[in-house]
Amino acid sequence: DFIGSLDFLDANVGMQFCGESEDIYRKVLENYVRDSYVIDLREQFKNEDWEGYLVTLDSLYSSSESIGASGLAKIALSMEKAVKREDIRFIIKHHKELTETYAEILKKLREIL
Repeated sequence: DFIGSLDFLDANVGMQFCGESEDIYRKVLENYVRDSYVIDLREQFKNEDWEGYLVTLDSLYSSSESIGASGLAKIALSMEKAVKREDIRFIIKHHKELTETYAEILKKLREIL
């Protein structure tokens, strides 16, 4: 079953966000995969474009929260806070964790969808 295959997400949160419609949830997940921010995050990090990085993190946070990827959302939120306080050490230390966690979720979703 589709929802059961999403054991790496809190599908209940995603379903609530989608009005308990599995079809809508599937479409939201498809959009989440299609609209990936991985390349943007890596480029912005490499170029030290912290303003752009902040905007992308905010988008990643809210979209991840809405599909039930709460672990990733928490990482994105902590990174957002670090950018706002200009804590470059924290950003450097956790950027790889953020992008690897995100890439892993995208990989799993692509396999299911």
